[in-house]
Amino acid sequence: MEVWFCKTCITDIFPFTSLDEFEFDTLLHSERPSDIELLPPLDIMSKISGLSNLDNSGIESNIPNPINSMYYYPSDFQKLNLSSSSTYFSLFHINLNSLDAHLDDLQSTLASLNFPFHIIGISQTRENYSTGFKMNNNLDGFTLFSQPSRSAAGGVAIYASKSLNAFERTDLSTTDDDFETVWVEINNTKAKNILCCCAYRHPSSNPVRFKEHLESILSQLTRENKNIFIMGDFNINLLSSESHPESNDFILMLNSFFLLPYILQPTRITERSATLIDNIFANTYSMNAISGNLVSKISDHLPQLLIVDNIKVNYKILNYYKNDYTKFDEDKFINEFSAINWENISNTDLDANSKFNIFYDQISQFINSHVPRRKLSKREIKLSTKPWITKEILAKMQYRDKVYSQVLKCNQPDPNMILLYKKFRNSVVKDIKVKLS
Repeated sequence: MEVWFCKTCITDIFPFTSLDEFEFDTLLHSERPSDIELLPPLDIMSKISGLSNLDNSGIESNIPNPINSMYYYPSDFQKLNLSSSSTYFSLFHINLNSLDAHLDDLQSTLASLNFPFHIIGISQTRENYSTGFKMNNNLDGFTLFSQPSRSAAGGVAIYASKSLNAFERTDLSTTDDDFETVWVEINNTKAKNILCCCAYRHPSSNPVRFKEHLESILSQLTRENKNIFIMGDFNINLLSSESHPESNDFILMLNSFFLLPYILQPTRITERSATLIDNIFANTYSMNAISGNLVSKISDHLPQLLIVDNIKVNYKILNYYKNDYTKFDEDKFINEFSAINWENISNTDLDANSKFNIFYDQISQFINSHVPRRKLSKREIKLSTKPWITKEILAKMQYRDKVYSQVLKCNQPDPNMILLYKKFRNSVVKDIKVKLS
């Protein structure tokens, strides 16, 4: 008797069935690379000690505890067992190199971390000043604030959690030929208000103009006395600040406003270079801050994260709803829908938008009468969040990132390892598309 196997079911249960023996053996015996941790970090102590406005006679009293920036693999981050707390404030940043093209990758990565970030900053959204986004780039549970670019590259965005009372500071947000910035303020009755900025400086532009613009904004904000976080891709390599005057001036300018970089290791690693051009700066010092780069292949830049534990944040209670089909009668629905009189739309002289609004309101009332909306429980909300990211897909993502870390650690990566990474990457993309279809 011939035994039949469902290939789809086998793939869901055993996510590595597509690998041959060599690929699976390579994956099993790949170790966590230590070379990536050996890349030179930024010496933040030497930068602070060079500030003229600090009391050099007692320099130790002016320096916060050493910043514990490091590389995190998604599995390592999960092991931190962080829970949402009113004393946490968290930020995530990534140069995505097109939000339209990589929104699914962003959602998958956030799902793999299983942590509710308050602020998600995106540089290089590629939102054009004339045409805007080409797709709906909303994230569930977040409000999108963006600043477009005048060129084909660039553009910045901030996703602010809907649990926060956030609004855009349009007086600060800027679109310039050389850079873009978007500023969002969070009203906070428990402590100081919080200001978050996401910035992108075009690599061929003048870094002095960008520094002077940022310095002008920060001088203005000094009088507002708020917690400030600035994240982005600045295309200024802080690791070369000793030999590059513009880099040195940039970090000293930020330090003069008591803004310190919480990312100290390279954020863009290629076969030829390792540069620290992405960062998250903050003027609040947390003794137990969690900061660093996430070893995950979303784009050619590593994502950055910062979680501080010394800011109390006001949260709004968010209620989620869904249509209740428990008492739905299909025949009754069809009969009543067929009897709807649409003459109030077809016989009016209103424009198309007004007619659509009338139609939408009428059909919404009708649907709600048959499948009324009900409030979801906490358990239902958790189960309904990104249901397409299954345990099997998460497992593939973890191994994809593990293989990618092996590629990163070598100046001349093994071609077989590169092929293995591409195989996992394509498999994850394919599985997500299948689940979403």
